[in-house]
Amino acid sequence: MRAHRSATGRQGLNLAAADVRILNRALVDYFRDRDSTLIRSLSETCPQARLERPSAFPWWFTSMMHRFSDDPFNYRLQLGGTRTTAPVRPPA
Repeated sequence: MRAHRSATGRQGLNLAAADVRILNRALVDYFRDRDSTLIRSLSETCPQARLERPSAFPWWFTSMMHRFSDDPFNYRLQLGGTRTTAPVRPPA
């Protein structure tokens, strides 16, 4: 049985896998060759913003399209966000 992953989860997983690949290369270079160049540049190579920006839209879209609780306040917030994005206009 395959687990369902949201667009947000898939994007984050893809970016995490890419970062692990880069970290692997940096660790191999360090322990095999005593070269710390890649380790010292990890924060520039894999910045936190790289994960935050691409995940922002799928998270927002998922939060607008799916109800996560029965709380009336959260539901009204969700409806307000949806109406702001795609206002309903009466037919002409």
